[in-house]
Amino acid sequence: MEVLPVMSDSAQWVSIVSALFGAWLVASAFVFDLVGATYWNGIVVGAAVVLLAGYSAYRSRVTGTGNAWSSGLAALLGLWAMAAPVVYEAATTTTWSSVASGAAIAVLSGYEAYEARTATGASGAESPGV
Repeated sequence: MEVLPVMSDSAQWVSIVSALFGAWLVASAFVFDLVGATYWNGIVVGAAVVLLAGYSAYRSRVTGTGNAWSSGLAALLGLWAMAAPVVYEAATTTTWSSVASGAAIAVLSGYEAYEARTATGASGAESPGV
């Protein structure tokens, strides 16, 4: 029986909360009846955040620390979610939902990327076999 490393509960929960905000971005495309580019932006960005944050949560479970690149990419997508309503000239309600969700994703995923990078050291070496 293989013994899993001690996981960092906070790292896993940070990733899970980021994934939930990504799921909200997907759901908001339907809730707010978005059309065109804003509709697809919500779905694609939200789904990407869910996948990236989910992978980081998985890595937290297996190795005890998240994944710096997936969390960093999710943080960048959070920043894009904040900027997209301005780029696409979205409605006010949609704008606030996207900005709040994007800010939460950027902060949580950025923190997770920082923690993962710190845990693997300055070299950024990944754990062997993962």
